[in-house]
Amino acid sequence: TFLKRMNLGIKISLEEYKLKEELPHFYTSKTWDQLIKNNVNLMSMYKAFDVMKTARVGMEHSTVKYILDNVSEGIIFIDKHKVVTHVNHVAEKMLGQIPGEALGEVLSRQINNDQLLELIEETFEYDKKIIDVTLDKIALTVSVMPVKDKFGDLIRGIILLKDQPVSIEKKSLDK
Repeated sequence: TFLKRMNLGIKISLEEYKLKEELPHFYTSKTWDQLIKNNVNLMSMYKAFDVMKTARVGMEHSTVKYILDNVSEGIIFIDKHKVVTHVNHVAEKMLGQIPGEALGEVLSRQINNDQLLELIEETFEYDKKIIDVTLDKIALTVSVMPVKDKFGDLIRGIILLKDQPVSIEKKSLDK
C-alpha cells in the first residue's frame, strides 16, 4: 500500500506539471528500489526546472529594469497597497523627488499632488485604466494602468508620466 501511495503521489505531481503522459515510467514501478530511483530522478528534474525558471525570471527582471531606466517617460510601479516597488530616475526628476526616496514607501507620503493621488485611487477602486490626463498644477500628463494576476485580481499599478509639450507662440516679425 505504501508503494501505491508513493506512485500515486508521483503521478499527481507529474499531472501538476503536465508531464503525466510524457513520463509514465515514473509512476508505474512496482519495487521499492525502482520507486526510490524514480523519486531521485524526479526530484532532480524538478530542481532543474526551478533553476531554469529562476534564471529566466532573473534575465527578464534585468531586461525590464534596463528598459524602464532608459526611457524618456517617468514610470512608477506600485503594489496593491500603493507602495512604490520601482521608480525610474525620470519619474523622480519630474516629481522633484530625491533618488531612491520613494522606493518602498507608500506613494501618498511622497507625492503631494491630490489630482494624481485621486487618479491612482480611482484606478485601484474601480479597476479603471486612466490614459493621458493633464495634471493641473504641474506640466505633466499621467496615465495609470491596473495590472492583474492570472486570477484577475488587481495586484499592481503602473503610473506613466510624460512632460506636456510646450506650445510656442509664433511671434510676428512684421513691424
